[in-house]
Amino acid sequence: MKTWIFQGNQKIFDINEYVTKNEIVTWTLKIKKFQEEISIGDRVFIWRTEGIEYPGGIIALTEVKSKPYYSEKEEATVIDLKVKGSRISQEENMLLRSDLKKSVKTKFLSIIRSPQGTNFKCTDSEGENLIDYWNNPLLMKDDYQKDIIDQYLYIYKDNVEEQLKKSDFLFENYEFFKEFRKKENLEKMQWEDIQKVGEHINGFTNNALARKRAFGYPNESIEKYKKSFTYLLHGEDSIEKRMNNFLYNQEYKLFGIADSAISEIVGNCYPEEVCFYNIVDKDAVEVILGLSYERKKGEKFPRRFIKFNNLIKEYNFVERYGEIIGWRTNLPHNIELDQFFYFLVENYGKFFKETKEVEEEKSEENIVKEITETEYETSKNEVNNSEEFTIE
Repeated sequence: MKTWIFQGNQKIFDINEYVTKNEIVTWTLKIKKFQEEISIGDRVFIWRTEGIEYPGGIIALTEVKSKPYYSEKEEATVIDLKVKGSRISQEENMLLRSDLKKSVKTKFLSIIRSPQGTNFKCTDSEGENLIDYWNNPLLMKDDYQKDIIDQYLYIYKDNVEEQLKKSDFLFENYEFFKEFRKKENLEKMQWEDIQKVGEHINGFTNNALARKRAFGYPNESIEKYKKSFTYLLHGEDSIEKRMNNFLYNQEYKLFGIADSAISEIVGNCYPEEVCFYNIVDKDAVEVILGLSYERKKGEKFPRRFIKFNNLIKEYNFVERYGEIIGWRTNLPHNIELDQFFYFLVENYGKFFKETKEVEEEKSEENIVKEITETEYETSKNEVNNSEEFTIE
């Protein structure tokens, strides 16, 4: 069974009376692809657009009772729906648009993100969430009153097993670095051991060229590799200072090992203390969850790495994960937590990307408008300041 949302405008016709007074209602189905996909028995929620005198949101639940057909009266393809229940006011527990926007389970509905149109298709999970909210409106309130981190954690709870099935490499990498980090192993390692490091850094998985440049052949003497890794993992300086020296100080810097790689090395070697920090982790925490720390211009990666991990501790991610989801593997907590961040970006990152692209388009439109207006004013002034004209 698929789930759909059909939208109506109270200003154009009395949608309230239509769904409350009729057992069967007819709705226009404009998109050809939807005409081919919709089936008898599908679930359709009726959505009323926002108005000055009435709130917007879902006011009825219906079921598809006919295949799409052409209506001479409407001069369009339509479909018949059986009304199974209607709630046209807040007092009757209609599902308010303003409330649906607060819950992570429904805030990304296509009708909320791009409300222009008549027919909208829901994902399977969105459909199940909507019917749960329709059957129990208090459930929606309970969901959106939770902290944003907890809302996402509860969603991940239903998906954690599937996510971890894709993460066998985490166990392999952790076991490798658990041995690699031992001081006695670092002191006696050979070039073959260095090469294996590149095989256990996930950031190099899809970039064979980068892995080859960093670990395909010795870029330094084996003694420097021993010295640099021993300092990074066992030096007496703070972890931030060690990372800084490893990345930027020629005494310790190794060719081809940059920000994300050192994040994985340190994260795998000391997962009890720190979590990985790469572009995915950054987007999950800063963009999707909306958490941020004070930034300074030109701040280097190790400083951002430390600030990110302080943020993880400040918001008690490990404790909250354990309470809501429970630990599903014998991996250190920060490594398992990292997969939650990957889940967020894989499943929700596209919505934030769309928003960013729309904002960028608007920004570009404004720039073009400003340039055009400036060019017009400049041309006008040039014309007004001309002393004489010729036919040419």
